[in-house]
Amino acid sequence: MKENTKRISSFLLIFAMLMSFIWSAPMTVAAASLPTIPANGFDSYKANVKHGTIQYINYYSNATKSTRRAKIYLPAGYTKNTKYSVMYLLHGIGGNEDNWTTGGGSVHYIADNLIAEGKISPSIIVMPNCTAAASGVDQYENVTNDILYNLIPYIEKNYSVYTDRDHRAISGLSMGGGQSFNIGLPNLDKFAYIGTYSAAPNTHSNEALFPDGGTKAKQMLKLFFISYGTNDSLISFGTRVHNYADSKGISNIYWLLNGRGHDWSVWKPSVWNFLQLLEQRGFNAK
Repeated sequence: MKENTKRISSFLLIFAMLMSFIWSAPMTVAAASLPTIPANGFDSYKANVKHGTIQYINYYSNATKSTRRAKIYLPAGYTKNTKYSVMYLLHGIGGNEDNWTTGGGSVHYIADNLIAEGKISPSIIVMPNCTAAASGVDQYENVTNDILYNLIPYIEKNYSVYTDRDHRAISGLSMGGGQSFNIGLPNLDKFAYIGTYSAAPNTHSNEALFPDGGTKAKQMLKLFFISYGTNDSLISFGTRVHNYADSKGISNIYWLLNGRGHDWSVWKPSVWNFLQLLEQRGFNAK
């Protein structure tokens, strides 16, 4: 009886010591790993948050021999005394430079909220018109020349931005996802970060995207993000690129959103994650 009493007393003493340690030790909660589904309200206007500004810009493009319009998001507190990183964000077929803001994307609110939460640093988002019609050229393919040789130089001349690849990203949805593949991968001297959300059939062949067999991509890409809803009928196009990247040892994030289709329920969470992944990979490093 005495032996049992001693055992019970010892157990209770050890239990009390453990509980005391647990209660007194600081609690640490691991940050959610990305990508992940954001909480409700991530894309909503919040009155208690500082808001960036949305402006239209007009620039002359040699690709179309005309003046073209784009949209730019400048974070709250934008100043010419600071250098900013730039993400070029592309829309889908039938859309225009408004789609990622007032056309359903709400990317300005997404960025505002992430900045206010301390999850990303202030950066600039440029939203071009992703058709560039001109005589004798494909209006969708011609966007490459428009962005690389006209829009980017305009932004770098008129705004306080970094001009190196380490501070420049390209991403987009659907057709714009295909264009992000097509523009970004063959031009890794200009882009260190590429994001595609529900990339469409305009995605070039793997041989065109990786003309050297993926050597540069493996060495130079700092972030390669591919996302789809599992119910998207276009899923094979980006999956083909993902599989090729895996086969060549090219680091990539392949994110599938279960049960979702080809719509904003995929694209907005994707850009929310991409912005944070950019932060993690050094996009905003000084």
